[in-house]
Amino acid sequence: MKMKKLAFHVFVFMLLGKSLSFAQIQTPQKNPTFQNFSTVSPSKSYSSTPGNNTTAKKSNTYGSALQTKNAENTTYASPDNIYNTLNKNNFLLTSSSSIPNKSYASIEAVHAVLNDVKQIEPSINYHFPSLQSKLGYNNFESAFNELSNMLEGKTPLDLKRATFITENAYFGNQMNYQDFSTSIKEMAMIVRLKMKEKNLSIKDNDAILYMAHQYFTDTLNVKLPIQEKAITTYPKQYDFDDPFGYDKPSNVFVTKLMAENTGQCKSLPLLFLILVKELGGKAYLSFSPSHSFVKCKDKNGVWFNIELTNGMLTSDSWIAGSGYVKAEAIRSGIFLDTLNEKQIIAQCLVDLAQYYSWRYGTYDDFALKCLNKAIEYHSNNIWAIQEKSDYYTMLFKYVSEQLHYSSVEQLKHDPKAWELFMQRNRMYALIDGLGYQPMPETAYTDWLKTLKEKQQAQKHQQQYFQFSKIIH
Repeated sequence: MKMKKLAFHVFVFMLLGKSLSFAQIQTPQKNPTFQNFSTVSPSKSYSSTPGNNTTAKKSNTYGSALQTKNAENTTYASPDNIYNTLNKNNFLLTSSSSIPNKSYASIEAVHAVLNDVKQIEPSINYHFPSLQSKLGYNNFESAFNELSNMLEGKTPLDLKRATFITENAYFGNQMNYQDFSTSIKEMAMIVRLKMKEKNLSIKDNDAILYMAHQYFTDTLNVKLPIQEKAITTYPKQYDFDDPFGYDKPSNVFVTKLMAENTGQCKSLPLLFLILVKELGGKAYLSFSPSHSFVKCKDKNGVWFNIELTNGMLTSDSWIAGSGYVKAEAIRSGIFLDTLNEKQIIAQCLVDLAQYYSWRYGTYDDFALKCLNKAIEYHSNNIWAIQEKSDYYTMLFKYVSEQLHYSSVEQLKHDPKAWELFMQRNRMYALIDGLGYQPMPETAYTDWLKTLKEKQQAQKHQQQYFQFSKIIH
């Protein structure tokens, strides 16, 4: 069993290492892409005025330029209408036609201009180009269908499976679920063996939370039954090198944490919750700005937070004291609320949309489908709403670049573009109304460091004393 776990860890480590080669065989869309794009957040400019592009859309004057003498000076709206008019009554305009050569030459001129029009002014595309033909697309579609079935009650909720298929889609379906599941089961086995050593009930939720916390934050020596040897596990560390996955998206994955024993505030709480569920326990996920953590309730009904980035036990007041959690955000439930298993699986759909955009360097309607389904089952999921805001920001940018508008008034003449513009602004207003305030990365890093301050250490000791009384 130990060799199987090691083999899976080695396999995942190799897969993480070669994920870039998989990316290289993708051909990202040249237009649109995320190049030079920074998402617009409520704390930044939410201007209702379009960009500063001063290139006005050129007007077309095809009518007078394309009239043939045989057309009796009739004005037509477009070259297509001229072509259709010249071909009415079933006349066939070919080189062998009985129509005089001058008229045939005229229709050739129409064809030439029509081709020029297609090159100069292509039809406006109000949707992102579909990525269905891209290598690996079907893996994302399959993951979406499986996650949707869980949310709709067609299949049982399974956080372990949901996490795996979400990450596996990004890897092009190259991982093995049986190996992944076996590794989780072996983690649970180690925790249960340690609980028995300490005479803790394996059915007591407080005991499960306590020992799962020990497994994540301390070095454990566990004697294997019947065998004359022991297993040593080491604490999981915070990965400061690339905590947001900018250099390598898979750095935020649970599979990376399992392979390298290092993670961050996304993968650490998620693996903890998977382990607790495997042990038969209960805990919850919770969000704060740029962060997620675990919320638990002991047998006395007292809530406490497990901060797995460094193993501390914290309070809501300390998290709110970071300065970036508004009262409105707590009232709206986007921060410091508890997420159940269904809502966490809805969050997997948000992750799937993000991994999809990372893989291909752009969006299409698939990403929007994921986000809408996530919001259907977790209506105030701030990350789903924010990702949807980014989607409409990018889509409006994509459409507006085709239109070459120079003012809001000009934009109003195109109802579809105007609706995209308004939808983008509605998303911005919703995010503001929910009380979201982004936390700068530098502030987030500084905030994490405060966990080591004396006052916070004292708070940890107080909480930990209550937490550890279960073993006495």
